Amino acid sequence: ASIDFGSVSTGNTEYYDLVLTNTSDNPLTIAEALVEGDAAFVIDTITSLPAQLDPDFSEIVTLSFTPTDDGDYIGTFSLDLADSVDSLVIALSGTGGDEVTEPTSDSSIALNPVSLSFGEIETYETSMELVTITNDSEDDVLIRNITSEDSYFSYSGDLVPPTVMSAGSSKSFYVEFYPLTEGSFSTTITVETDINDGTDFTLTATGSAVEPDCEVCTPELRVNTPSGDENVMNFLSVYNFPDEQILSIQNLSDVELDISDMYLSNDSQGGDFSINFSPVVLGPWETTAATVSFVCPELCFEYPNAFSDTNILHIISNDPGESDYQIELWTGF
Repeated sequence: ASIDFGSVSTGNTEYYDLVLTNTSDNPLTIAEALVEGDAAFVIDTITSLPAQLDPDFSEIVTLSFTPTDDGDYIGTFSLDLADSVDSLVIALSGTGGDEVTEPTSDSSIALNPVSLSFGEIETYETSMELVTITNDSEDDVLIRNITSEDSYFSYSGDLVPPTVMSAGSSKSFYVEFYPLTEGSFSTTITVETDINDGTDFTLTATGSAVEPDCEVCTPELRVNTPSGDENVMNFLSVYNFPDEQILSIQNLSDVELDISDMYLSNDSQGGDFSINFSPVVLGPWETTAATVSFVCPELCFEYPNAFSDTNILHIISNDPGESDYQIELWTGF
């Protein structure tokens, strides 16, 4: 394999996008990539190495050629894969001198449709529309990337850039609209290609969102403990045998309940309480759980102390009625 950058004026730079595609059934790890030979050849952009390349996925390596004097230049680009004794080696060549202007390519792709209207949906709902890209030219076209100006609009599907579209082929992807707030929204979806060293094709998308109808329209937290008392937990531990209890937390509303933190402080009586929990956002009427543990080295009697804020479990949420829900922690010894 070889790459010829052609004739480039001294001091100017010519770029070449090399597309690496994993056509095997197993993930491959790119261990190392390097250019040897004349210093005019450089790896301009590449992902951080080592990098895993999954089956049917591609990666772009951009090589550049910048001659400093008239004359011929040669080099090699090599790529090493982990767990492989063979290397991919590509010969590089170019000439410094009068630049030869390449004819403008008449390659093109077509997007169908070129505008999308998602209408009105409720917040936190997803609506999807299919978009098809067709390579109308007689040459391969590299789809470098697909971007959206507004984060409420994104894309998904089997078309994962970078990818090469052969002449006459078509590929499809979904544009997703997932609004988190009320209002009207619009975006431009840009398909970046390598046509004429970088031609973009765009489509527009619009949509609006309203809050869903609700009966309980403010977040409401409910806690269930093994003791049956929503504000008290009782533990028993001797000689380092832990007592672990499950705390159940439910969202009793039609809107999201954001549990941002859960914490406690131990006193100095000898035993230790601990909590295993990560912040979570509960959807309407959803439930989550946390594990509260107590370990005592011998015999312990623990009780909550509001003054020092010890042996009190705090649940921090966006429940306007009890944003700092508190549970007293007691032990039998």
